[in-house]
Order: sequence, then C-alpha cells, then structure tokens
Amino acid sequence: MTSTQRTKPVTEIRCPYEKSIHILGDKYALLILRDIYLKNTPLRFNELLHNLRPMSSKTLSAKLKDLTGHDILKKTIVSTTPIVVTYEFTEKGRDLTSLLDRMADWSRKWYN
Repeated sequence: MTSTQRTKPVTEIRCPYEKSIHILGDKYALLILRDIYLKNTPLRFNELLHNLRPMSSKTLSAKLKDLTGHDILKKTIVSTTPIVVTYEFTEKGRDLTSLLDRMADWSRKWYN
C-alpha cells in the first residue's frame, strides 16, 4: 500500500500502533531502514536500489520520499558532477534502530 492509497493522514490516527504501521508497515520501508542501519553510513540511491532488488526505482523513490517526509530519513544533495544524493537517519530515524534490533532478535529466536 502506498501513501497515496491510504485513506487517513497520519495526523488523524490516534492509536500509536496504527500510526506506526501506517508509516513503517510495508516491507520496503523496513528494508530501506535496515540497509541504512546496517551500513551505518549515508547511502546513495543506487546503492539502495542495488541492495533491494527486485524493487523498482519508482517504488524506491516513493518510499524514500515517504520516509523523508516523515523526517525519518534525511536527503542530502551534493552539487558535484554528477550530483550525489545520499540518505541517512535523522534523530527520529535513529530512534527506530532499537526497534529494528528487537525485530531481528525476535526473528532469530523464533525462526532460526
């Protein structure tokens, strides 16, 4: 489900669980956050695209726009030739790393 398919703006959602699912509840958002977290460095669009195949560039672009719009990721554009665009966690995004760790722990406990 993309942000354009959702019926309620996140600001109108009262339940914190529903709000979190609304923002992070698809596999692509979590995989993008995972990659940035595990690399522990800003990543370029094409690095993310390569790591997340078979995700299309259109889907990646839309998810990055959602995550930057929610101030979870920061987009940095460096005016070089060619232009360099990187994505990294904001303070709000770094707050999610403990959640990513807990999700990985849960998966290892029950599915390894």
